[in-house]
Amino acid sequence: MALAGAATLLLSACAPFPGSSVADMRATAASRRSGDPWLRDPRRDARLRREVVMQALAELDRPYRWGAETPRRGFDCSGLIQYAYARVGIHVPRTAHRQYADAARLLYSMNELEPGDLVFFRIDDRISHVGMYIGNDRMIHSPSRGEHVRIERLDKRYWRRRFAGAARYIP
Repeated sequence: MALAGAATLLLSACAPFPGSSVADMRATAASRRSGDPWLRDPRRDARLRREVVMQALAELDRPYRWGAETPRRGFDCSGLIQYAYARVGIHVPRTAHRQYADAARLLYSMNELEPGDLVFFRIDDRISHVGMYIGNDRMIHSPSRGEHVRIERLDKRYWRRRFAGAARYIP
């Protein structure tokens, strides 16, 4: 009996690594955000980062519309982020403030950014704007009424002065 239990335990250790399918990734997104190293897969994370950036880039030139979160209606800043992340199976909250508050890992320096990270800005003394870092000191975002989703440099004085921090949803 003890031998059978040991064999079962040994065989279960050989089971496929959790999170290896898209369904598993979606099911473990909250656990992954908690930073559990057993659920991290650097190759998968790099692929997800590329995919979330590509989803956001596919929405370039969509109109800004406050409260909107679909390609058909347009996007506000947090709606674009929520949409791009949802397309790769990761849930993020709806507003910029909640996206910042809910992140598993906050970054306080632009030097730590990786593609797919969210960058947050204080406008009117509160976190009220979010963009997605895409690499090379650039972000994609939906800026404001009358504008369209676009790529912008983070080294602009406007953004540097208002930078509040960044968040990482993909390890």
